[in-house]
Order: sequence, then C-alpha cells, then structure tokens
Amino acid sequence: MSKLPSQEKMSPSLRKALTGKPRMVQVDSSTAKILIELTPEKLEDFERSLNRAEPVGTLLAQARKAKGFNQRQAAQVLNRNHSRIAALEHPKPETAFSSLVQYAEALGYKVSVKLEDQKGGQTFEVKL
Repeated sequence: MSKLPSQEKMSPSLRKALTGKPRMVQVDSSTAKILIELTPEKLEDFERSLNRAEPVGTLLAQARKAKGFNQRQAAQVLNRNHSRIAALEHPKPETAFSSLVQYAEALGYKVSVKLEDQKGGQTFEVKL
C-alpha cells in the first residue's frame, strides 16, 4: 500500500478529495455497472497520471502562443469550441492521445514520440 504525501505536499485537489465522506465512482457500460470506492491510494494514482498529462498540455499551450493564437483562434483552426482547447491544454488522464496529436497538427506542428530507457540505455523515437 502506498503512503500518501504530507498535507503540505498534496495538491489542493487531492486534499479536497480526501476530506469528507468516501466517494464512489460509477462506471457504466451496456452490460454492467461497477461501483469502485475511491481510496486514498486510487486518488494518488489518479493524481499521478494527471500530473503526467499536464506537461503535454503545457507544451501545447506554448506551441499555440508561439503561433500567435489565443484559445479562441486555435479553436477556429480545429473547428471546435474554445472550451475544448482549454481542456486539451489542461488534460485529464482520460484525454485521448489522438486529440492531443490532432491539436498539435492543427497548429502546424509534427508530433514525435520518444521512449528512453530509464537506466540510460536504448532510445526509440517515431515521428507521427
């Protein structure tokens, strides 16, 4: 079982989620409904995955600004509502990678994915 960080190191969203009654998440599908209790460990995993998505959104916001677009102008390029641009620039863990790639390409950028061995070994890269 993982140990939660101290209150000072927790993000405001994690602190808020851990207060009050336990929360439940309902997952619907055509065949079943599953209720899962949100434990502190699951919330920490969620936040960790969110934190991995945030740098991609930050990179997209920087790319947009480098092109001289505000969010509304970028939304026009993508033929979407500006709230969608805000969502891509502040992605949730479930944000589709293809949506992030589509946004980058609409701004005129090519996307590449690079895998680096954590121990400094092999590196793989592909341009999409």
